[in-house]
Amino acid sequence: MIYKTINPGAMLEAGQYRQVFCRIEYKESEAEQKERQGFAPYVKKHLGTGRLSISGVVGPRSNGDAWGSCGQISDTIREAINAGEFKANDAQGWTVPGVLAFLYLWDQYHLNDMHPECKHQRASGWPQQARQKIKSYMWQLKPDISSKKKELEAEAIERAASVPAGRSVGFNPLERKILKLDQFITTPAEDIGELARFYVPTKNTSGGDYFAPVKEKARGWITHAEDPRGLLGKKCEVCGYAYGSAWQLMPLSKNVLHTFEALAETEIVPAWV
Repeated sequence: MIYKTINPGAMLEAGQYRQVFCRIEYKESEAEQKERQGFAPYVKKHLGTGRLSISGVVGPRSNGDAWGSCGQISDTIREAINAGEFKANDAQGWTVPGVLAFLYLWDQYHLNDMHPECKHQRASGWPQQARQKIKSYMWQLKPDISSKKKELEAEAIERAASVPAGRSVGFNPLERKILKLDQFITTPAEDIGELARFYVPTKNTSGGDYFAPVKEKARGWITHAEDPRGLLGKKCEVCGYAYGSAWQLMPLSKNVLHTFEALAETEIVPAWV
C-alpha cells in the first residue's frame, strides 16, 4: 500500500513559479494482501498486481481552484521542462532527469489494471504506437453520382420484378460499379486515384468531427477494420487477443514499486491535491 503526496518542483504559471504536487496511490490486490500477510503458499507471486493511480496539480489554491492544470499533468510538466520553465525541488533530492524518470513511470503505469494491450503487444511497442497520430480523409459521392445511384437502385427493383429468376437485370459495367459505391468512404491517402471521378471531400455542415474531410486521430482510437494502420481490434499474432477489447493488467515490478516507495513525501502541505 502506497499513499503519499510528493513535490517534485515548481513550474512557471501565471507569471510566477507555482509548486507542483502529485498524489501517488497504490492499492494492493486481494491476492497481494494475502501473500504479504502470509496466508498464501507462494509469497510475492502476485507482487505488483494491484492498482496504481497518479494525479497532480499545479499551484493548488485554498478555494479549491488551481493556478495551473490538474489531473493527468505529466505532459504539462514535461512541456515546462522542455521550455526551461521548471525548477526541480533540489531540497528534497529532485533533479530534472529524476523528474523525467518519474514522468516516464507515471505514463507507463498509471491505472496499470486498465491497459488495452496484452503482454505480447506491450512488448512489441503497441502502447507507443497507439499514441501516434495519423491523418485520414473522408469522401462522399458527388451529387450527380449519388442521384444516379438512387435512380439505378429504383430501376433495379423494377427490373427484378419483370426479369425471370436467374436472369441478369442488364446493367452495363459502369452502372454496376456505381451501384456498389458507398455513400461515404475513408482513405489513408489524399490521392484516391480513379475514385476521384465519383467522390468529393465531405462537407462538414454539422460542425462536428465525424464528417470532417480531414481527421487526425491516434492509432489506438482507430479500428483496424476501418484503416489498416489502426490498432483498435487488431489481433495479437501470439495469443489472438484483440487490442482494446478488454482491460488488461500490467503488473508493477519490484523495482518500480520500490521507486515509488522511496520518493520523499512533500514537506509543504498543499491546499489540496
